[in-house]
Amino acid sequence: MDRVNIRRGRRPNVTGAAVKALMVLLAFLWTAPPAAAQFNSGSTGVNGAFPPLPAGETQIPNFTQFLIWNMSTGLVRYCSDYDIAAVPETCKTEVATAQIPGIPAGGLTNGVFNFTSVDINPAYPFYAINIFLVGNTNNSPLTILSQSAINFVSQNFGSVSLYANGLNGASTTTGVQPSLSVPGGRPGPGGFAGGAGGATGPPPAVGSGGFGPAGGVGGKPEGGSCSPDNNHTFGFGGGASSIGAAAVPLVGGSGGGGGGATTSCGFGRNNGAAGAGGGGAVLMASSTQIRLQNTYLYLHGGNGGVAACGCFAGGGGSGGALRLVAPVLFSTFTYVSLQGGSGGGFTEQQGSGGTIRIEGDATQFNVTVNGQSTGTVVATAGPVQPANTPTLHITSVGDIQVSATPSGNVNTPDVTFQTPPADPVTVTLTASNIPLGTSAKIRVTPQSGSFTEVTSSAFTGSTASSTATASVTIPPGFGAITASATFTCDGVICALLPAKDRPNAVVEVVASNGASHAFIVKGDGTRIELPAAGF
Repeated sequence: MDRVNIRRGRRPNVTGAAVKALMVLLAFLWTAPPAAAQFNSGSTGVNGAFPPLPAGETQIPNFTQFLIWNMSTGLVRYCSDYDIAAVPETCKTEVATAQIPGIPAGGLTNGVFNFTSVDINPAYPFYAINIFLVGNTNNSPLTILSQSAINFVSQNFGSVSLYANGLNGASTTTGVQPSLSVPGGRPGPGGFAGGAGGATGPPPAVGSGGFGPAGGVGGKPEGGSCSPDNNHTFGFGGGASSIGAAAVPLVGGSGGGGGGATTSCGFGRNNGAAGAGGGGAVLMASSTQIRLQNTYLYLHGGNGGVAACGCFAGGGGSGGALRLVAPVLFSTFTYVSLQGGSGGGFTEQQGSGGTIRIEGDATQFNVTVNGQSTGTVVATAGPVQPANTPTLHITSVGDIQVSATPSGNVNTPDVTFQTPPADPVTVTLTASNIPLGTSAKIRVTPQSGSFTEVTSSAFTGSTASSTATASVTIPPGFGAITASATFTCDGVICALLPAKDRPNAVVEVVASNGASHAFIVKGDGTRIELPAAGF
């Protein structure tokens, strides 16, 4: 669904049969193409400089060794002590807090941060700054866009580390256990969770498969085989990403499968151990340069849970995805971990390695990469935005053209009819990456009364740029116009889903609050937001 909000302004004083003006507010995204001679990360700078500093501070506060970055609220906690297992969202000992500006009401949901600059540099000798991410409700990848340099630099014998790795699956202990399905490991932002272990029942249950496009298969219950055959009892590791090294769209690691349950192991019945979470996905793009010095980036998959009997262990999560984009990249003493997590004793329980893509002049970019399954280095920084995310815009209402840079503000509507049209008017739609032949639904909702809905003509043109029209009646007063397009999910977009979820999935396009959004909607109604073209 592509939605355009029409909000009502203040009505003029009128008498008799006079008809009010219609003010149409359109909220959608338009991004100018970067200049041909200079790479542009696309950052608007709305989120200021990172990290945000606490009041009265001119540098990272003393005694800080951990930065806990909440990707939804934009709150950054400065900590001297941190326990990721017990208090993953807060500090054990907090030094200070600071707020990233420009976070929308209700929180940031797409994981895309638009910074003016990024400069992580421990001010005190021998200090290690460890950045841990608290993901949002959509578990979006972390996208760092910067108008100037991105620096993860330690020049005082310290280090800078960023953690976006998957967590381990839960283990089961020896002895008789209640019938309890232990949870799969949490993924890194942009990754996928591990499968839960099978519960003993009765009857004993299979382990759940890992989530993601290449989630590991769950283990069979009692009576299965302690070997990697079709009747295996352990969970398989997460597989390699089906998206490959292109990293557009950016997809993290898949989760490992959970182990099956048993009723005759050790002291009696035992639940299967859980699969691990997949590594996260991180994109950094700078309009000038990326510099990493004494830096560690952890995007590895977690380890599968350990079972009382090894044959019922969980599979490891697969490694995540890292994409670095800038005209020039510099690096010394930098380590990137993309390995898949371990499981039990079988090769099939090991998660696959992740993927890395480096774009720009990397002649002075020296990194040690551990465990990746694919990797790509190209000499020129390419477009940051995904190429295949569908978009849908309303470009005109009647004879009035909609601005290419709409305000999206209820107080400053983008289209105003001074005289209400007596006859139906034509609404023109433009789209990209929506299959030709698809029609859109146009809904007109007045300030009072029921809405009306019509179907547009079929989109024609090319996949990259198509148009459609609809004839609508504009009621007096103020109101809202929405346009929606839904089509079958296939191709690269649908590769984000496990194979079992693809047959009934559709793609829905939405435009609201100044930005265009696209979603995969699974058969059960679950919605997965796609990275927005142009962010």
